[in-house]
Amino acid sequence: MPNIFADRGNGDIFANRDALNDEYVPNEIVGREAEKDAYADALLPVYHGETPNNVFLYGLNGVGKTVLTHWILDQLVSADGLTTSVTPVYINCEQLNTSYQLTIAVTNHLVDTPDNRLPKTGLPASEVYERFFHELERQGGIVLMALDEIDAISEVETFLYSVSRARSNRDLQETKLGIIGISTDTSFTANLPADVRSTLREQVIEFPPYDGIQLIDVLEQRVETAFHPDVVTEGAIQLAAALGANNQGDARFALDLLRDAGDLARKTDDSTVTDDLVEQAREEYETDRPASVLSDLPLNIQLVMYAIVTLTAESADEITSNDIYERYTALTAPVSFEPVSARRAHDYYSQLHNLTLITATERSGSHGRYMVYSLALELETAVDALDECIDIVGIHPTIQSMVDFD
Repeated sequence: MPNIFADRGNGDIFANRDALNDEYVPNEIVGREAEKDAYADALLPVYHGETPNNVFLYGLNGVGKTVLTHWILDQLVSADGLTTSVTPVYINCEQLNTSYQLTIAVTNHLVDTPDNRLPKTGLPASEVYERFFHELERQGGIVLMALDEIDAISEVETFLYSVSRARSNRDLQETKLGIIGISTDTSFTANLPADVRSTLREQVIEFPPYDGIQLIDVLEQRVETAFHPDVVTEGAIQLAAALGANNQGDARFALDLLRDAGDLARKTDDSTVTDDLVEQAREEYETDRPASVLSDLPLNIQLVMYAIVTLTAESADEITSNDIYERYTALTAPVSFEPVSARRAHDYYSQLHNLTLITATERSGSHGRYMVYSLALELETAVDALDECIDIVGIHPTIQSMVDFD
């Protein structure tokens, strides 16, 4: 019997399919010239061995914040004439919840052997911070912590205050420390306490959405690496770029469309990736998009969405912010998750609304105007997309039958 994979699909489509993935870092960054220059200027003190600036990057998903961070840190550590050692630490905070967990994650990134890794729970905070500063001091030179999705961390001000004052408090003497914060929330630092803001003194780089021309440049660069020559038509690239531009300038979305169109071509033994295949990929993507977007959100935002889902399952037609926050804190309590503040939760409602996962409607009452919220996708779809979140905090009674059915 022949192997099931033998002669399965067209093997002449992809040269390096991984070049279309999120984690791929190209040799050169295109379409972000101004941001690249601003980033290099902000990190120039590091090149000269001086105390780093703290840098915060803001922009929507898929606008190049993360890939440019990886690229520029690679450029920095490999630069000729670097006057001191530079240790970059990249942490995706998406599945972390507290400053405590973040401190452990950074510490474990720095330890010299796996045996020295900290357990995820059980240690006093004072001991965790002691080990954290010990590992930082052991590095010497300059350490740059790039914290992606930093807004996912509840009470992150505790961490930021400690690290931004580490040298003045004599927690660090040999090592100079810089923070790179990456967030979609432009109000992130504005919501921090005044004492934290004053010690951060961050430089801000804003990433606007890609326009259609920039996306064509991005896609053409990736196509050259990802596909065999002459496989992808110009029409396919132009359509994927246009769709990405219309989707809030999201390069990730455009790259996903080309990858999915390539998969369709390979599966059907087509020799080229055309605009028709990109359109077919878009239709399939849009069908699965809400669940995909929801399952990729940081845990704290998923918990807020879970609160809305359980309230919807109770047949609540109009859900107020107070309803959501009360349910959200109730969901986090049994598993000792640190809930975000009510003000921070409001930011999450806005994000969920902007992602079209919930609807928001203004109402008038005796106490003035207020917002009510409702689920914008099928209840069962939302429950399926939140499966990892539900595994962590448990099954709420209102959705028990749906989970059991699955």
